[in-house]
Amino acid sequence: MKPGDDTALAPDGSPVLVYRRLPHGDVEADVIAGVVPAGAHVLELGAGAGRVTRALLARGIRVTAVDDSAAMLAAIKGAETVVAQIEGLALGRRFDAVILGSHLVNTPDDAQRRAFLWAARDHVDQHGSVLLEHHASEWAHTAAEGESRAGGVTVALREVRRHPPFVSAVAEYRVDGRVFRQPFTARIFSETELAAELLAAGLGKARPLTSTWTATRPTA
Repeated sequence: MKPGDDTALAPDGSPVLVYRRLPHGDVEADVIAGVVPAGAHVLELGAGAGRVTRALLARGIRVTAVDDSAAMLAAIKGAETVVAQIEGLALGRRFDAVILGSHLVNTPDDAQRRAFLWAARDHVDQHGSVLLEHHASEWAHTAAEGESRAGGVTVALREVRRHPPFVSAVAEYRVDGRVFRQPFTARIFSETELAAELLAAGLGKARPLTSTWTATRPTA
């Protein structure tokens, strides 16, 4: 990404400008802070431009932020950053908790999802937690078009198509007169299905924290 390039996209198509403008992820950080010990050192997989990272740092949580976009990570200050793909990540150390946010577990690619989960499993302390952000199970049947505004960014969901257990749509972002459109397909899981995915990746019983966050621990 060249300085001043407001059209840059991350490898997955996410617009860097949008993610730099979105406000701190206080809701997500409150969920995480309610699980990890005070002063914990967490590994945030798919950290992007640090929307949640900044909120975690403000709560006294140390963060190592991983993303495959150097342009995204360049916006993060106060945390260790690692430019890398989650799949095959091997940092050689373990953390008090590993965060797999941004609905990454909902990728429709089975092999990629399992690689994400194994990366989380391989980097969490035996007594630590893996925290997953995911779409609510009912979203497969209730997803609908809508629009909201946050941090000067208008975020809209367009062209929604429900084909359970999948949802396909276009995320549309408007900022500074620019429009970015990012098509996606999400694989939605029931609690039972998600539990099976975790077990296959060496993770134990799923503990729902909210309708969109689940905690788990490594199996012995």
